[in-house]
Amino acid sequence: MSKEIQKVLLDVSCMRLVLIVLKRGNNQGYQIGKTIKGIFDGKIIWKEASLHRLLLKMVSLKYIESYWEINPGFLNRKFYSISKLGEEMLDKLNDDWNLVNNIFEELAPAENN
Repeated sequence: MSKEIQKVLLDVSCMRLVLIVLKRGNNQGYQIGKTIKGIFDGKIIWKEASLHRLLLKMVSLKYIESYWEINPGFLNRKFYSISKLGEEMLDKLNDDWNLVNNIFEELAPAENN
């Protein structure tokens, strides 16, 4: 598999994971990354810079929204939330994922013969 195809598949998979995490509730970028790293369990290395670029891309695509929580006397914190368009995209990504998964499951028995 070419590096470009691997990158696209990883980006789409990570975008789906971010949307799933945010569907559960608004979160900071750091916490999103920590949750996803826990899901990967060391199987895929995903750097914070990659997450930051993905979050910026998803904001520009309007799949997620960002806002600042102002804490006088403390650090302000940036949070992300899923948008209506993001919820629609998550539904589409889940449908696509299920379709491809079903195709693989159909082909797997034929491969073993």
